[in-house]
Amino acid sequence: MAKNEKMFSKVVMIVLLSLFIIGFMVPGFINNQEDPYTFAEPRLCRTDADCYLTCDDQPVEVLCSQNLCVQNACDEGNSYPYRQQPVSFSLEIATPQGTVDLPTRSSSQDLFVRFEEKVKVYSASLPLALILEKAMIQYDGYCLAVDGTQYCSNGIKNITTTINGENNALSPYYVPEEGDSISIIYS
Repeated sequence: MAKNEKMFSKVVMIVLLSLFIIGFMVPGFINNQEDPYTFAEPRLCRTDADCYLTCDDQPVEVLCSQNLCVQNACDEGNSYPYRQQPVSFSLEIATPQGTVDLPTRSSSQDLFVRFEEKVKVYSASLPLALILEKAMIQYDGYCLAVDGTQYCSNGIKNITTTINGENNALSPYYVPEEGDSISIIYS
């Protein structure tokens, strides 16, 4: 009788192990479809030139923002499409150290924003904060960071942003239009 019990427990153990193994293998055989969702790995960048894509044998310009490409695959959407005709406007930034010289702060590798006598933006939907990022200036409406120095509104000194002569509290999100005159002054 003891021999039959040992044999029975061995058979039960082998059956359970077999069911366990089959339980992990069968779902793989049944659902062998490809994943319908494709995920592109985020790409690191320093300038817009690092973000080029080739889609349908055509080069696609992609914005580099916060050291990441905003589009990483051809089937992803692009919030800031490149356009050949730029939006041109004037921009002045004044701090206690003087007026910031924007043309010297830009890179020739940045395709979407050019700082010349006027600022030229090659995307119709690029907000002011992202434009300033291309000149290595951080701006959130309350603080302005230039060369590691922060200038923040604190009740004594304030950041005043005027767009076409009118104060604008939502200026970091403002999308400049052709011929605008924008000034950001910390005083």
